[in-house]
Order: sequence, then C-alpha cells, then structure tokens
Amino acid sequence: MRTPEQREWHRLRERLYRRDPVLTVRPVIAVLKKEGYPTYYIWRMAKYLLNRGKVDPAGELLIAAKRFGKAHPLIDKEYGTWLWVRGERDAAMSFLEKSAKYWSCYSFLYSRLSAMNAAVGKDGAADKFMLIAIKLAKRDAVQVKPASRNAGTQKKKRNG
Repeated sequence: MRTPEQREWHRLRERLYRRDPVLTVRPVIAVLKKEGYPTYYIWRMAKYLLNRGKVDPAGELLIAAKRFGKAHPLIDKEYGTWLWVRGERDAAMSFLEKSAKYWSCYSFLYSRLSAMNAAVGKDGAADKFMLIAIKLAKRDAVQVKPASRNAGTQKKKRNG
C-alpha cells in the first residue's frame, strides 16, 4: 500500500510519462503560485525531467520554484544542474558556490560544485570543494549516532 506521498509522485510521474511534460508542469506551477506545492514533488519532477533531457520544462518548474516556492538546497542543486545542462557553466558554478555558502551544512552542494569544477579543468577549485564536502559529510556522520539497543528497556528501580 502506498503512502499519500508515493501516490502523488506516482500520479505526477505517470502524467509526465504519458503526456507532454509541459502539460504536467504548467498546472503544478499554477498551484505553486496560488497556494504553494510541496518542495519534494518539485525536486523529484525537476530531477526526473533533467534525467530525461527535458530541459525546458524542468527550467520552467525550477524558475517558478525559486520565485514562488520555499527556498530549499535540493531545488538549488537542481537549478544549478539545469544551468549547467543549458551550457551556462560559469553561471551554474557561481550560483552553486553562493548556494553552498548559504546552505553551508549540506555536503551535496559542495560535491556537485566540485564535480562541475573538475569537468571544466579547475582541479584546484574541485579539490577545495571536495574537501569541504568530505568534512561536512564526516561531521554529519559523527552527529548522527545510532540509538542504543537497550535504550528505554531498562526496568525502573522501585523505592521501598
């Protein structure tokens, strides 16, 4: 049985697959403008479209998300990817660098920025950003400790 989130994503993905992506993206943008739309679906749709080479509808969605939606690092990541795919490499790297500094606790933005710099031959910058990404990822791994197996199973001592 699917959760409501899974059902909504499945519905959107089916519409993207069966119809012209523009016919799916534009109603989502209209809802986003009027009452907002969950960031998760916008991110998934943009990623889905970019992975399938549907650059223009993905761009429409991402621009609307940046203009009318809530700020989110995953939207910024896909927006930077969209700029890159369109051939605006300097703009993509500049945008992601600003975004990575703003959302300084997310290693995936620095990792993406490192990959982009490596792709254009800026090895020094690529190494710098990868080291930051590794540092942040290690910090996150240390902060998220697994719960103890015996947590909450100890019997309370009785007074008396």
